[in-house]
Amino acid sequence: MFSLLVAGVSLATGYRASRAAGVPQYLFTKTRVLVETVPPPADETEAEIEAALAESGEPPRTVVEFRPMFVLGALDGALPMVIVGGIAALIWTLCRRRTRAGA
Repeated sequence: MFSLLVAGVSLATGYRASRAAGVPQYLFTKTRVLVETVPPPADETEAEIEAALAESGEPPRTVVEFRPMFVLGALDGALPMVIVGGIAALIWTLCRRRTRAGA
């Protein structure tokens, strides 16, 4: 049950960060994610320039910023916890069988 919860949290946080950033963000644990955003125009002149560039087919001007966002990584966070949980369950099952067989 613990392993499923950890894997679910990892998938959910990775999916949310990948949607925000536009690129996969699920492998490693992080607390900040780089996100490209389109800043609002500072004044009317800049808005006119951006509108002209958009009409000509140019992509919009973007700014890369760090957004605080927790991602539980699959490789360095979730997978080791799932493995340790599986080993603990295996040891518990083996010890329980030995005590039942001896009784």
